[in-house]
Amino acid sequence: MKPRHAIGLLLVCGAVALAGWRWADRAARLPQGAGLIAFVPPEMGVPASRIGAGSRSITFDKIGLHLMVPEGGGLTAQPAPILLWKLDSALDGRVSLDLRPVSGARIYTTTLRGDFAPGYMGADLAGADVALEPGTIYQWTVKLSDGDYGGVITTKTQLIERISPPADMVSAAESGLWYDAVGPLVVLDQPIGPATITDAKAMDALLGSAGLTDQAGR
Repeated sequence: MKPRHAIGLLLVCGAVALAGWRWADRAARLPQGAGLIAFVPPEMGVPASRIGAGSRSITFDKIGLHLMVPEGGGLTAQPAPILLWKLDSALDGRVSLDLRPVSGARIYTTTLRGDFAPGYMGADLAGADVALEPGTIYQWTVKLSDGDYGGVITTKTQLIERISPPADMVSAAESGLWYDAVGPLVVLDQPIGPATITDAKAMDALLGSAGLTDQAGR
C-alpha cells in the first residue's frame, strides 16, 4: 500500500471511530463542551403532527407547571430518557407522573408527596425501569395535587417518540432529538424528583432555541 493511501485510510477510520465515540459518550461530554446549544426541529415532524394531537392542560394553574418540551412533543433515540418539568412556585402536596402510549394502557405511574421548592424536577425512565418501544408515540402527564385536600391543581401532558438515530447525526439538538439534548444537562439524585442543571447557560440556550422560557428558579 502506498504511504498516501495508508494515511488516507487511517484518517477515514479515525473519523468513523471518533463519530461513534461522540455518540456513545455524549452524556459525559455535552455539559462541558456544548457551549450554546441550538435545537433544530426534526425534519420528520413532531409526534403531534402525525397523530393530530398536542400538549394539553386542565384546571387553573396556580403553581406554574411547565413541561420542558417544544410544542407538539419531542423525539428520542434512547429507550429510557429523562423527562423534565418545572415549578414556578413552591408546592406542598403531590406530584404524579403517568406514562402511556397514546392509544394504549398505562405503562408507568408514580406519585411523590412532599414540600417541593420552585425549580426543575424530572424523571429518569432508566431508573424507573421503563423502556419505550421504537415507533410508538407516548404521552406523559404530570399532575399537581393539593397537600391538604388532595384536589387537583393542574394536569399537563406532552408527547415523546423513540426513533432510530439519524444516519447523518451531528448532535442530538441539531438532529431534532429533544430529549437526548436535554438529558445530559440534567442530574437526578432519585429516579424521580428535584433536578439539578449542570450547565445553566447551555440549558437556557437550548430552551430559548425551542421557544421555551426559563421561568422557574433553579
